[in-house]
Amino acid sequence: MSWLRRLAGVLVLLVIFAVWANMRLSTPIAPSMSEPNSIYLEKGAGASSAYEQLAQISQKNGGRLTAFQIKLLAWVSLRANGYKVGEYEFDSKATLSELLTRLSTGKITQRKIRIAEGVTWREIKQAFAKADLTHDAQDLSMVDLVKAVGITEPNNPQSIEGLVFPDTYLYRKGEKETDILKRAHELLNKKIAPLWEKRATDLPYANEYQALIMASIVEKETGLDADRPMIAAVFVNRLKKGMMLQTDPTVIYGVGEAFKGDLTTQMMRTDTPYNTYTRNGLPPTPIATASLASISAAFNPANSDVLFFVGRGDGSSEFTNNLAAHNAAVNKYIVKKQHDTARTMHHR
Repeated sequence: MSWLRRLAGVLVLLVIFAVWANMRLSTPIAPSMSEPNSIYLEKGAGASSAYEQLAQISQKNGGRLTAFQIKLLAWVSLRANGYKVGEYEFDSKATLSELLTRLSTGKITQRKIRIAEGVTWREIKQAFAKADLTHDAQDLSMVDLVKAVGITEPNNPQSIEGLVFPDTYLYRKGEKETDILKRAHELLNKKIAPLWEKRATDLPYANEYQALIMASIVEKETGLDADRPMIAAVFVNRLKKGMMLQTDPTVIYGVGEAFKGDLTTQMMRTDTPYNTYTRNGLPPTPIATASLASISAAFNPANSDVLFFVGRGDGSSEFTNNLAAHNAAVNKYIVKKQHDTARTMHHR
């Protein structure tokens, strides 16, 4: 009968352990934590690193779990393997069971970063600098950056400007900036390929790269989405006729960091590779990221003979096909507006 008593004792202990394990697994690991926290598994770190980090967070935030207890519970619940490098973020409601499941299935925390439409590499770089990334692109020259990202298409460019697709990208803490740029560039190539195949005939572009340069200009010049094909038509028609593009955004890009918000006459007269008031043709590179709508407009501009446009003041544009009509539109929407504004201020 002694063996029965011993067996009963073992069963009682197993039941007690099972109750304890279930309670520990199903109870929040850090119930008093006021804001989300995370653990991070470095490359080469074992599961013990995860247990130690979890134990430290637990003991500082109302929990009592030790690293040994977490390891034990991971083993008995068959969730002690498969841990991946990365960040695992959790809040005060997270239970140990939930965290062990995430660890054993490699469900790391992913963050988001946005590459917006109409931004330059300088602006993208500034956004990257504020993110939890490995900053391997910050100090690279344009040529070295193109090599690091592996950009060869379209047409073997020497600058990354305008060669990433504007979108929201998920990333892991510590991921390389160049890895995100690679994904953004690959997405751009995927987006433009079918559009280039279906492009309009008789376009004044030597290749896709020049079309992307045009798309970036359309992006910066557009105030109303519906105007994009017409704005593209203006610049395409001017290129065909050998007219200067005369577009302010390219001049501003050429001025660079010296531009503080006001485009001066001196800036307009100073020759740079991007000054389309002093040079014919397209600038040497795109001047910003272009949306899919602007790329589509550059590849398939409106079927129109327009050569000029002027903003109406409400985001839309007035399009004309001769200088006299353009001057009339300028007088209507800019000169008259300036006169009315001055008169209003005088009456005040």
